[in-house]
Amino acid sequence: MPLSTALIAELRRRLSDGAVVTAADELPAYGRDFWTLRGVPGAVVRPRDAADVAAALRFAAERGVPVAPRAAGTNVSAGFLPAPEGIVLDLRPLDRVLSIDAERREAVVEPGVYNGALNARLAPLGLCFSPDPASAPLSTIGGNIAENAGGPHCLKYGVTVHHVRAVTFAVSGGDLMRFDADEAGPDLLGLIIGSEGTLGVVTEATVRLRPLPAVTRTLLAIFDRAEDAAQAVSDTIAAGIVPAALEFFDQAATRYFEAYHPSGYPTDAAALLLIDVDGDPEEVAADLAGLERVVAPRAREVRRADDDKARAALWQGRLLGAQALVASGRGYFICDTTVPRERIPAMQRRVDEIASCHHLAIVTLGHAGDGNVHPVILFDQDDPAQVAAMHAAGDEVVLAALALGGTLTGEHGVGSEKAPQMALRFTQAELAAQRAVKAAFDPAGVLNPGVLLSPAAPDEPALPLFAARAREVLGARRAGRAWAGEPAAPGPAAAPGDEHVVDLDAENLTVTAGAAMPLATLHAALAARRLRCPLPEGEGTVGAALSDAAARPAVRDSLLGVWATLPDGQPVHFGSSAVKDVAGYDMKRLFIGTGD
Repeated sequence: MPLSTALIAELRRRLSDGAVVTAADELPAYGRDFWTLRGVPGAVVRPRDAADVAAALRFAAERGVPVAPRAAGTNVSAGFLPAPEGIVLDLRPLDRVLSIDAERREAVVEPGVYNGALNARLAPLGLCFSPDPASAPLSTIGGNIAENAGGPHCLKYGVTVHHVRAVTFAVSGGDLMRFDADEAGPDLLGLIIGSEGTLGVVTEATVRLRPLPAVTRTLLAIFDRAEDAAQAVSDTIAAGIVPAALEFFDQAATRYFEAYHPSGYPTDAAALLLIDVDGDPEEVAADLAGLERVVAPRAREVRRADDDKARAALWQGRLLGAQALVASGRGYFICDTTVPRERIPAMQRRVDEIASCHHLAIVTLGHAGDGNVHPVILFDQDDPAQVAAMHAAGDEVVLAALALGGTLTGEHGVGSEKAPQMALRFTQAELAAQRAVKAAFDPAGVLNPGVLLSPAAPDEPALPLFAARAREVLGARRAGRAWAGEPAAPGPAAAPGDEHVVDLDAENLTVTAGAAMPLATLHAALAARRLRCPLPEGEGTVGAALSDAAARPAVRDSLLGVWATLPDGQPVHFGSSAVKDVAGYDMKRLFIGTGD
């Protein structure tokens, strides 16, 4: 039922003058994202400040009115679904850069600040905000935080969660809470980053900055076989070279890019790699020499760009990929999956088989350096048979990625499009645990409904003990108290009971170890392979390091996944060995800082 006149009048009374938009001819624009119209809201709130955001969420919780937060709308998984019975909370008016501290290398911003605008302010200071999704000129910092955005250069510099020091967060019911990376107890800041507007709304963020590199060079490597391109990626990492960016796109993607904006990409090549290397001059020279040794022998041709204009020309076609899809006029479904990088050729072969089986066209591109592959299914959206084939093919792509050791989504998020696929990735207990976290933050269930979690299955367990602990964790934080409990016990990550098991994946620079393993044993095993990890040296175990305050920064930045047993007795696995994984809530964060 549409919002009543009485409810709208009450909403106006609670907010600043002019904050509520109800004009019928204006509402559709707020329900449209970069891609399409997602729905028409009953009203729009354009907040003047954090107090307006809090008041809107308090109203929504008290009156049971759904609220869909939005900013620039560049999310590619249908991340908000406006409806006549709900409101859209448009965060774009909160667009101030509140401060920049060049010495501390941090900035304080409101959520509506555009990523590209912030970086334009920072460039004269020799600084930048690292996350660089392809939508950076159009996407906001609040949206980047909601999606845990990555981008081409996250291979070297990490994703959004690595660059956020603190946020002020409006939760359901209207409380404004501050979450900090350094606070004791479970890592609630890490949990809410990537929560897609379903747990609360960022009203202010303190972000980390880094210096701009002294030198950047770009290579375009052209291959006659996709397998050679994938092997060149593996050879690069194995050689100890970590490019700033390492992008892959196949022939079909190249032809799309060239048709929309000619960039000189050869359309007869099977695959292309775009590679950025940056740093000081000596570092860049060494990396270029290394790339010459490992990439050039497999490539048909390698082109090099040494200045900003030439670099921009090489990158432009790839960065305009989203616009190329929109301009095609075809329906498309972007399957944002991550697999171990050496399995990209196997993933590509499976994608080709799926396309052939369902008589669909699929183009593939992605961030090859971290295995983040984007098969894009193209279909006729007016043909019911092709729409059904697209959905079936999308599920098969996800299953293929999972079978290869990958995950459901690496950077685009779940949104509403992939919510039904969460059951392909998580067990019923794992989904129930995420639902308990949602209920702790949003007991009224009004925040961004239909996004991230699909309705519970009839046989999904209740997990009353875990749900109570989740409420306790948030309640203690809301009251400003340290929480002394423990939401779950980390379990062994490899063979149960064997404290000396190490599963080292040198190809992907990851290691899996039992919680009982002594840190000394772990470091010795890595040293034997000329590798290291950021966990502390000395006494203690891997599991204990998760609770060590001194190790907290390293654990926050490097923990990829945990195996654990919930208080209700169910075994769960949150996260994965994929270095990019934004499937569902980042539940592994609850196991940081939870014990002695």
